[in-house]
Amino acid sequence: MKKYKVGLLIGRFQPFHKGHLWLIRHALESIDSLIIGIGSANQKNQGNNFLSYDERKEVLQTVITNEKLQTKVLKIVPLDDFYDDERWFQNTVKQSGKIDIIFGNNEWVNGIFEKRGYAILRPGHFKRYLYEGERIRKLIKEGKKWQDRIPRYLLRIAHYRILFDNIILGGTFDHFHIGHQKLIKRAFEQGDKVTIGIAQENLYKNKFLAATIEDFQTRKKSVSEFLKKNNWLSRSRLVPISDIFGPALTNSDFDAIIASTASYKNTLKVNEERKKVGLSSLKIIKVPDVLAQDGKLVTSERIRSGEIDREGKSYFAILKKKNLLVLPQEMRSELKRPLGQVFKGGEDELEKTARLLLSNIKIEQNLVIAVGDIVSLALERIGFKPPIKIIDLRSRRKKFTPAQSRIFYSGGSPSTGSQVEKIRHFRLTNNPGTINSGIGGIFQSTLKKYFATKEQQVIVVNGEEDLVTLPAILLAPLESVVVYGQMDLGVIAVLITEQKKKEIEAIVQRFQ
Repeated sequence: MKKYKVGLLIGRFQPFHKGHLWLIRHALESIDSLIIGIGSANQKNQGNNFLSYDERKEVLQTVITNEKLQTKVLKIVPLDDFYDDERWFQNTVKQSGKIDIIFGNNEWVNGIFEKRGYAILRPGHFKRYLYEGERIRKLIKEGKKWQDRIPRYLLRIAHYRILFDNIILGGTFDHFHIGHQKLIKRAFEQGDKVTIGIAQENLYKNKFLAATIEDFQTRKKSVSEFLKKNNWLSRSRLVPISDIFGPALTNSDFDAIIASTASYKNTLKVNEERKKVGLSSLKIIKVPDVLAQDGKLVTSERIRSGEIDREGKSYFAILKKKNLLVLPQEMRSELKRPLGQVFKGGEDELEKTARLLLSNIKIEQNLVIAVGDIVSLALERIGFKPPIKIIDLRSRRKKFTPAQSRIFYSGGSPSTGSQVEKIRHFRLTNNPGTINSGIGGIFQSTLKKYFATKEQQVIVVNGEEDLVTLPAILLAPLESVVVYGQMDLGVIAVLITEQKKKEIEAIVQRFQ
């Protein structure tokens, strides 16, 4: 039999945390039954008292139920602040009834009862550096991780922010980026369990550059790895979705849905359809947009378009650091090495080399960007018109004659009229051994015009286009192909990948 029958444990529980749970368990090792007093019961939203008495009572009742302490905790009582020791003591005794011992670490409380002959048991603290109300309140205020400092089942109680049993969110999750991470992070901050719907092809087949969207398994793996990294796998479920509703119209367990600015209208439609099938509306949790370095929205489309990387870094900004980027002398030999796959062939067999090149490219899927007059001409002579070509009207630094220019622009056949002016959509001055940072804006405009019109676009460089290959790779859409000629080697084809962009970025960063 234990030494004491009934003990009183007093706390403000702002909020209830694992240290409080340890105190309750520790107290019940020495006493038969426990009364819990909620201090400052008449205070709320004043300094450190952000939870009301009723809210804290509900929290304690949840603890008692989950810890199976219904037969051990006799009652929960409100203890108001009086700012007068005697009045506070009289009220506490009145609310509590007969008690044999005071259990706790608050020396103001202990002192009041000790003076009046009550037994005191001081248990000490459990990992106070983690489990302290003031520390946890600070974490909540700063938006930092605090959820692991309270019993997990309390996360379902709305008083610990708006928290939910089962949150749902959906998306394509192509080229998984920081915006996706924020959406998922918010879901796990506010939900005990999270269901993530990953779009199947029919949902995104009409999106811009849909052919370069990653396959389902790749996208699912990216999401899974992020969940694993954050220890969220056990609380998550990944499902394929073929419409914007997913399992939301058949599962009554969901109580909230995550929305970005772009998906908010779809979440409203989800709630409309849930009402039609007799399900309650979901709480919509709207997550603020994540902006890239250039101040625009981070999206998978912009990553596919080659504008930004998954962290929101702008490739265009890399070129804008200086008005003129100068190739250092020590890098000249380095840049003679081909940047991609080599298709060998001399200048007298360029058309044969061009055919070999095209046989290795999915021209219906890969956007081809030709850099250089001779390469562009060779492609056009075999019947392929590169969507974008960058030329300087020179061959081996010798300027074309007007007659050669007309032949060049007519795809290899003499032309009766001058077509040069008709297709000179963009012009740029670029001196040998340099990159004019203006190529960035011109190249982006060229891409937009091509995608809008599907007509061939030409950038005419006044000077030399050799080094313009680098910004072309840096700014080109993913899965496109930049082709250029290299003397004594043949034609080089560079498949644009995220890794290739990083390689070119590293090179450009070394320019002076």
